[in-house]
Amino acid sequence: MVVTEIPYGGVYYRVSAPPRADWERDYRDAGADGATAFRHWVLWSAVERRPGADTWDAYDAQLDLAARNGMATILAEMLSSAPDWAYLEHPEARMQTRDGRRLDSSQSGGTSTAGWPGLCLDHPTGRELGEAFLTRMATRYRGHPGLGGYDVWNECATYTDEHCYCPATTARFQEWLRRRYGAVEALEESWSRFGLRDFSDVRAPRVRGAYPEVIDWFEFRVDHHQELLRWRIETIRAADPDARITAHGLGRMTSVAAMQAADDWRSAAQVDSFGFTWVAARHDSSSWRHYQAADLTRSAAAGKPFWHSEAQGGPLWLQPQVLGRPASDGRTPSAGQVRLWLLQSLAAGARGVFYPRWRSLLSGPLFGAFSPYRPDGTGTDRSTAASAVMRWFTAPEQAELRRAAPVRGDVALVFLAEAQRFDHAQLGTDGHYEAAADAAYQGLFEAGFQPDWITLDTLDQHAVAYLPYPVALSADSIARLDRWVRHGGTLISESAPGYFDAQGRVRHDALGGALLPLFGVTELTTEFMPDLWAEITMRGAVGGTGAAMRQAYQPVDADVLARYTEGSAALTERAVGAGRAVLIGSSLPLGERQAGRSAAAPLAGLLGRLGVAPATICSDALVTARLHTTGSARFLWLTNATDQPRRVVVGGRHGPSSSAVGVLRGAEGAALEVTRSELTCTVPASDAVVISLGP
Repeated sequence: MVVTEIPYGGVYYRVSAPPRADWERDYRDAGADGATAFRHWVLWSAVERRPGADTWDAYDAQLDLAARNGMATILAEMLSSAPDWAYLEHPEARMQTRDGRRLDSSQSGGTSTAGWPGLCLDHPTGRELGEAFLTRMATRYRGHPGLGGYDVWNECATYTDEHCYCPATTARFQEWLRRRYGAVEALEESWSRFGLRDFSDVRAPRVRGAYPEVIDWFEFRVDHHQELLRWRIETIRAADPDARITAHGLGRMTSVAAMQAADDWRSAAQVDSFGFTWVAARHDSSSWRHYQAADLTRSAAAGKPFWHSEAQGGPLWLQPQVLGRPASDGRTPSAGQVRLWLLQSLAAGARGVFYPRWRSLLSGPLFGAFSPYRPDGTGTDRSTAASAVMRWFTAPEQAELRRAAPVRGDVALVFLAEAQRFDHAQLGTDGHYEAAADAAYQGLFEAGFQPDWITLDTLDQHAVAYLPYPVALSADSIARLDRWVRHGGTLISESAPGYFDAQGRVRHDALGGALLPLFGVTELTTEFMPDLWAEITMRGAVGGTGAAMRQAYQPVDADVLARYTEGSAALTERAVGAGRAVLIGSSLPLGERQAGRSAAAPLAGLLGRLGVAPATICSDALVTARLHTTGSARFLWLTNATDQPRRVVVGGRHGPSSSAVGVLRGAEGAALEVTRSELTCTVPASDAVVISLGP
């Protein structure tokens, strides 16, 4: 099995492309450009074209080419593309939508082939057929000299909450409920759904709303997703015990977790390495968005290698995400943008980069998309720029740099699955949670902090934590936060923390939020009017503008840092045991964003009052500084997202060791100047300077 230290490449074979006549040339050219691995979509529909009769010749050729060219092959299993004969012979195993429709085989823009979304793997026939296919794949390529590993469940998400509602999945839900509630009478009381004779009477909820049954369904879907992921992995490893298994998510837990049943932390725990998809054209090319996707994945990977598994290398045409946006906003990227995106991923700690297409598709809605190469496979200035970055990074002299990893972040942003589930159940979208969470990250990022997205499982590793939109909290989450603060943590929370419990009920015995006693306040008013509260003014030692909701407080044992215009407390601080608890009566970052301002200033002011400063301070907000360490060596990454060179001064508590500073990347040594506590350098446009800071 081929193992590459830094995998660089892309998805190559997708059945519909590239043309077979080009394969040998493409492998040769890819190797010349520094590629070390290809990933291929192994489409069940394209292999088992007749029941029990597989067609593997194309994949055999790919692995043989990889072996001859010294490259690794990542086989991406695609059970989500089932053969048409399976849909026809086993209609009972088709997925079912909320409204009862059985899904037929459909075309996928990702490959321009049919077979999607696959059979239901809860149905015994669907699972049996799928397991047999995975077993044959792993058995066939076990020990092949061109094999590098397997990628399971593309993007680790269900893409929609519209399926599956078939009897087989419903039976899984019923069993999950039986384990949770024990007795059907307990379920009746929780759901306020009476007359159930047994768990077999339960159906998956069809109507959305902040009801316990809906939130239970969302939580079941996440647990069930993890069970199916585990089944995939166990099936492959049963056939290939030495299998190296990777997976990748979407890098967007703030927006997709509830709807798409995603949990990157749990998914990453099951595999050897983890990655993320991030394509600027589908969102926007803001630096903070790119870094956030990488930071989320780095947190989920929990020390395992992580890779940018789908990075944009070329344009995106005629898709709804790009309409109305400037061409420069990822729609038709320049060589400089492709270079910058690679460097940002490496600066965030990724140790591998793949494109969604090494060569673009020639048909379907995603024709010509994402590849750094022309449709005929020849190079462009984008592929040249990307190759230069990866050749620099994988050179032997950068071995210690590659071993280094980003230091722990200055502020931990706590991802609260229960709050996001409530938001999705109540509104049918993750909109409020997503907006507040993203605005908090953006504000901290633009203030020069490194925000690390975490779950409560790793809260004890951090000294400062921020809770965006924490309106729903479980009893366990409340206990963890309370205990962490009393043992020395500094907690900053937006309004109404724990106003609802984990199943969406208002806590009538703790109106205003179950955590309010920790902050030393009681509720005066709580108002949920996001359509009206577009600008909520808070004035005081720390001020700003809020949004989404408004909560006013009566201090009991807390200092008031800001008040609303009518005089009630809007922002408070309290010493609690060895720690501190700060409560903001609205979403300050979101309010600042909606007012057309960055939340950097008010967040920096609040954190400064609490004695929290960035580990690395850069004089220019348009240049991002990230510090990496191996324990014995330190490296500073400075990425410049503008189209002009930027002269910056960098300091902070991790200052340079002047006797050991050296530029590893940067035009003409980056015009580096070093003093005892800071350094000055020029970062080229759409590029990075990487500096060794010494021990």
